Amino acid sequence: MTPTSRTCLVLLAVPLLLLVLSPPVLAQTFVGNFCWSLNPFTDTIQVAITEYPDGIFGLNVRWRGVIAGSNPFGSVFGGLVGPASYQVQGSGTAAADLDSPTNVELSVAIGANSLPPGNRSCTLSGAISTSTGNGSWSVLCPASAFSTGGSLILATCPSGS
Repeated sequence: MTPTSRTCLVLLAVPLLLLVLSPPVLAQTFVGNFCWSLNPFTDTIQVAITEYPDGIFGLNVRWRGVIAGSNPFGSVFGGLVGPASYQVQGSGTAAADLDSPTNVELSVAIGANSLPPGNRSCTLSGAISTSTGNGSWSVLCPASAFSTGGSLILATCPSGS
C-alpha cells in the first residue's frame, strides 16, 4: 500500500469511526408560541417554547408594553392605541413544579436598553397551571430595586407572530 492510499484510507476511516462512535443527538421539539397578559398591567409576553428530552422546556420571550402617563406599564393587547413603547427579549427555562405537580415553573432573564427607565435587566418568574394555562408572575429589576407581580392570563397571540 502506498503512502497516498494509506492517507486516503485514514481520511475515510476517521470520519466514519467518529460517526459510528458518537452518541445519538437527542431531539428538540418546538411546542409553539403562547401569549400571556401580565395582569394587573397590560404588558404582554409572547413565549416560543421548545421541549427537550430531559423534561426541561426552553423559552424565548418577547415582552411588549406601552409607557402610558405615570404608569410605566401599558398595553399592546389591552386596547391602548399605537405601537409598543418598548419591546425586550429574554430567554429562560420552564419545568414541572416539584412542590405542585399541576404547575409549571418558569424563569426568564430579560435585558435591554428599552425597558422602562432604570430597568436594564430583569428576571421574570412565574407558575402556570397545566389545567388552565393561567398563573402568577413576579418581576425583579435589581438596578432600580423595582419588583411587582400579578396574574398571568393566557391570551391569544397577535396574528403574524
